[in-house]
This record gives sequence, C-alpha cells and structure tokens, in this order.
Amino acid sequence: MPGCGGLAYFNHGPLSGMSQPHKHVQAVPLPLEGCSEAVPMGPLVAAGLEGREAGACNELRRFPFQAYGCSLPPR
Repeated sequence: MPGCGGLAYFNHGPLSGMSQPHKHVQAVPLPLEGCSEAVPMGPLVAAGLEGREAGACNELRRFPFQAYGCSLPPR
C-alpha cells in the first residue's frame, strides 16, 4: 500500500471471531483514521518480528493469545 503501508490480518476458527467459512485476509491502509500511532499493537508485532527474515512466519509470543506474523518486502 502506498504511503504508510498497511496492516493485513487473518483470523481462523470459531474462537477468533471468524465470520466467513472460507479463508480470506483483511487489509487496512495505515495510518488508521483518528490515530496518532500507526497501530496500537504495532510495538508487540515489531518486537516479535525483530531480526526475522521477511516472509518468514513467526510466533508473536507477547500477545495473550496464539498469534503469528510475518513482515513483507516493501514491494
């Protein structure tokens, strides 16, 4: 996403709030409207991905639930 980039997320399973029976990704352009910070959970995600290779999936252990993330190349 041009500019500040974006946040993409995927939730799966009945306990995650999944509302569709098929897999799909939500994408939100940044910054979020009305937020001075890019994403409130940004520091937790950044800490979990620090030093990791782009595209590699990593467990984000600082969240109080099971979460995984990966950073994508700029293009």
